[in-house]
Amino acid sequence: IPQAPGLLGPAFRLARLALPGLPEEAVLRVLLGDTLVFQNLDAALAYRRKGGRERLVTLEGEVLERSGALTGGRSRGAGEVFLLRRRLEELEGEEEGLETQAEALRQALSSLPEARAFEEVRAQVLGIRQRLKAPLPEPPRPPVAPPPTWEEGRLEALARERQELEAALAQAEAHERWRLLEEARREWHLAQEEAVRIKERIREIGERLEATRPLEAEASALSARLQEVQAARRRLQDREAQALARQNALLGERETLRLLLARREALVEELAQALASLPETPRVPGSPRSLQARLGQVERERAALGPVNALAERDLARVEASFHTLEQEVSEATETLLRLEAEAKAVERAYSERLKENFARFQAAFQHNALALLGARAEVRQEGQGLRLLLVPAGKRTQDLRLLSLGEKTLGALAFLFALGELQGGLPIAVLDEVDAALDEANLLRFTRFLSSGRQFILVTHQKRTMEACQALYGVTAEGGVSRVYSIRKEVHHDL
Repeated sequence: IPQAPGLLGPAFRLARLALPGLPEEAVLRVLLGDTLVFQNLDAALAYRRKGGRERLVTLEGEVLERSGALTGGRSRGAGEVFLLRRRLEELEGEEEGLETQAEALRQALSSLPEARAFEEVRAQVLGIRQRLKAPLPEPPRPPVAPPPTWEEGRLEALARERQELEAALAQAEAHERWRLLEEARREWHLAQEEAVRIKERIREIGERLEATRPLEAEASALSARLQEVQAARRRLQDREAQALARQNALLGERETLRLLLARREALVEELAQALASLPETPRVPGSPRSLQARLGQVERERAALGPVNALAERDLARVEASFHTLEQEVSEATETLLRLEAEAKAVERAYSERLKENFARFQAAFQHNALALLGARAEVRQEGQGLRLLLVPAGKRTQDLRLLSLGEKTLGALAFLFALGELQGGLPIAVLDEVDAALDEANLLRFTRFLSSGRQFILVTHQKRTMEACQALYGVTAEGGVSRVYSIRKEVHHDL
C-alpha cells in the first residue's frame, strides 16, 4: 500500500458489502481494484504528480481517473481550482518553451560573425569600388626612335612584341580587378541577406515575447486567484475546526449535566426509599420543653449503652435476599451461556456446510459461465481470507488475469458476476452497458450465444451482431431538433 499525505487507504478495505454471507474482501478487491481514497482533492493531485497511476476518489465525491479526467464532486470550487492549476501549468510550460527558443536564437546569433567583421568587409568593398572608379594611369610615352641603324627591322619587331605584352598585361590586370570586385560584391550581398534574416528573426522573437506578456499577466492573475481560493479554503477550514471544537465542548458539557442530573435523581430516590422505610410511631403527648427533656434523657441512655447498629438485622435480611437473587441469576446466566455456546456451534457448523455448498455452486456456475462466454477453463481457489480467480482461455497457458486482453477481462468479469447471481437464486434480468465494445469476433459470437441462456437482458450496444441476437431494438435519433424513439421487434415465425 503506498504512503502519501491525505491517503485514507484502498477503497476495498474501507467499503462494506450489504449482503451477508459473501467473501467481502475478495468481492470488493475484484470490484474496486486499485482505487485509492484520499481526504481531499489537493492530496489526490499531489499523489498523481508524484507518479501515482491508480484511480483516485475523495471524500467529497471527486473521481480522478487514470487518464487525468476529473468527475463528480459536490461543489464547483474543487473543479475550478483544478482548472486554474491546469491553466497555470500550461502557461508555465509555454513560458519555458519560449525561453528555450529565445536561448536557441541567442546561441544562433552568437555563432554569426560580429558586426566588426561586417564593417571590415564593407570597408574592403568600398576600397575596391574607389579603386575601380579611379582613372587608369596614363600609358607610357613611346621613346624617341633612335637613328636608324643596320638592325632597324629587328628593333621594330621587338617594339611590337613589347606593345602586345603590355596590352596583355593591362587586360590581365583589369580582369583580376573585375574578379576581385565581383567576389567582394557577392560576399557583401550574402552578408546583407544574412543580416536581414537575423533582423527578421530578432523581430519575430520580440513579437513572440510581446505576445507572452498577456500570458504572464494572465498567469499572475490566475496565481492571485489561486492564492485567494486557497486562503478562502483555509479560512473555511479554520471556521469548521472552531465549530467542531465548540460542538465537542457543548456535547461534553451536556454529558456532564446529564450525569449530574442522574446522580441527583438517584439521591432523591434513595431519600424517598429511606423515608418510606421509617416506621410510623404514635404521637407522643407533651409540651415541646418536656419532649426536649425526654429526648435528652433517651440520648444519654443510648450513649450509656455504647455503639449499637440498630439496622444490622434489616441490613442482613436485605443482603441475604440480594445474595439469593444474585445466586439465582448466576445459575440462569450459566445455563444461558451453555445453551448459547451449543447454538453457536450448531450455527457455525450449519454456516460451514452452507458456505461449502454455496462455494461449490459458485465454482460450478463460474466454470459454466466462463466456458460459455470465453471457452476457457476457470477455477476459484480459497487462499487465506479471500478468493483467487484463475482463467485459462482456449489456446493460451496464462492464468494471471492481468495478462488477459480487455475483452477477455470483460467476459471473465461477466462470468464472475453471473456466478454471484446464482447464489441468490439467479438473475432474472441484467442491464449491461456496452460490455461488448472491446470483444473480438470469436468472443462476440460466444457473447451473443450466451444472451439466449434464458435470462432477460437490457443492452446498450453499437455492435451489429449483438443487435441481431436481440428480440427488440430501441433507438433514439434527432430529426429537426426533436428527439424521436424508434423500436424494432423481431417476429418469430413457426412452421405449421
